[in-house]
Amino acid sequence: MMVLKIIAVVLLMLLLFYVGLHAFYAYKVINPKKSKNPKTPADYDMKYVDFETRTKNGLTIRGWYMVHETGAKGILILSHNVGANKGKMLQYAKFLYTAGYHIVLYDLHSHGESDHERLEFRTVSKSQNDLLAVIDKVKQETWYQNSNQKIGLMGFSLGTINTVGVYGMMPEIKLAITDCGPFAELNETFYRTLKRTVPKYKIIWRPLFNLFIKIWLFDSYDEYMSQAIKGMASRPLFVIHGQKDFIILPEQSKSIYDKIQSDKKEYWLVPGSYHLTAYNLYKKEYEEKVLSFLEKYMGNN
Repeated sequence: MMVLKIIAVVLLMLLLFYVGLHAFYAYKVINPKKSKNPKTPADYDMKYVDFETRTKNGLTIRGWYMVHETGAKGILILSHNVGANKGKMLQYAKFLYTAGYHIVLYDLHSHGESDHERLEFRTVSKSQNDLLAVIDKVKQETWYQNSNQKIGLMGFSLGTINTVGVYGMMPEIKLAITDCGPFAELNETFYRTLKRTVPKYKIIWRPLFNLFIKIWLFDSYDEYMSQAIKGMASRPLFVIHGQKDFIILPEQSKSIYDKIQSDKKEYWLVPGSYHLTAYNLYKKEYEEKVLSFLEKYMGNN
C-alpha cells in the first residue's frame, strides 16, 4: 500500500512538473530576454536625437529620431521584432533616411532601453500602446509641425501586429509596410518560435502549450486582427514575406492580406528567403520596391 502511495505521489509530481514546463515555455516565448545593440545611427552616418515617451499604462519607451534639417518626404516609424531592439532596424533606417524620410526607431517595452513590464506583452491589444505613445510624441515635436506631417508605419515579424493594429485605428496614417507578418494564428506562430528556441521542444504537448499561450494572452487576438482588417480597407498596404519562412509561414500573412478589401495593397513573396532575410538577400530589389510604394502613396497625397 505504501509503495502505491509513493508511486502515486511521484506520478503526481511528474505530472505537475510536466504541466509547469508548458507554462514556463509559453511564458518564455512571450517574454524574451532584453537585448541591446551597441550600434547607433552614428555608425551609419546618420545624425540622431534620443527621445523618450510614456505609454498610457505608465511605461517609458525610448527611441531615436533621425530628422533631416531641411524637411523630408514624410515620417516613417519602424517597429522591431520580438527579442530584438531598435538597433536591429538601422540597416532599414539607413536607406529610408537616405531617400529623404524622417525616421523614428524605438524599443518596444520589455526590449532594449525601454521599461520592462513582466508579462505586459501578453496582452496583444496592449502592445500597440508603445506605438501609439511614440506617434503622440512625434506629433508634439517642432520638426513634425514644420514638416508635411505624413506618417507611414513599417513593422517586422511580431512588430507587424503593432503596425497593422495602429494603422487600422488611425485613418490619418498614410500607409503601412510589413515584413514577415502579420499572422493569422497566434498559437501556430508561438509554437514555431518554440521549435526554433527549444532544442527538446518535442517533449511539449502542443494542445497544452497552446492552452498556456491563451492563458498568458488572455485577450482575443482574432477580434484584434478583425478590427485591424476592417480599418485597413481601401488603404495602402505592402506585405513582404519570405517564401521559406518557417517561423511565421507566408500563408499566415497571405490569409490576412486576402481579407483586406483594398485596391492599394501589394504582396511580395520573396523567393528563397527565410524569416526577416529578404533585405539581406535582395537588398537592391527590396529598397526599390519599398521606395516605389512609399513614393506612390506618400509622395502625392
